[in-house]
Amino acid sequence: MTLQEFTSTYNLHDSLLLSTDYNELEKKFEITVDFAFWMQDGYHQSDPETGLIKVLFSNVSSVTCSPNIDFDQVSILGTEAMDQALRIMLLNEFTEDTLWIIVYATNVDVIKL
Repeated sequence: MTLQEFTSTYNLHDSLLLSTDYNELEKKFEITVDFAFWMQDGYHQSDPETGLIKVLFSNVSSVTCSPNIDFDQVSILGTEAMDQALRIMLLNEFTEDTLWIIVYATNVDVIKL
């Protein structure tokens, strides 16, 4: 799906960013997220509230991010698609610093783990 389709389908707010992996040679970037299913349209109370997903970006031209992201302390504030870029806004829960990751890619897929 496109980055715009991703942001209109998935709400990452209140999810936890667990890890990132950038393979520059293969032009792939992935993030692992403890995903807030309860924040999604169509959520039913019988569904799990949270669970792990991988967000896989392909045809990545670059990734930029705030330095020193401590994954034990980071939650996702939101996402914003801009042309070929996806900006992921993060919050360090302990310092209350706003951090970010910007991924320049043409495609994104989501896998439920």
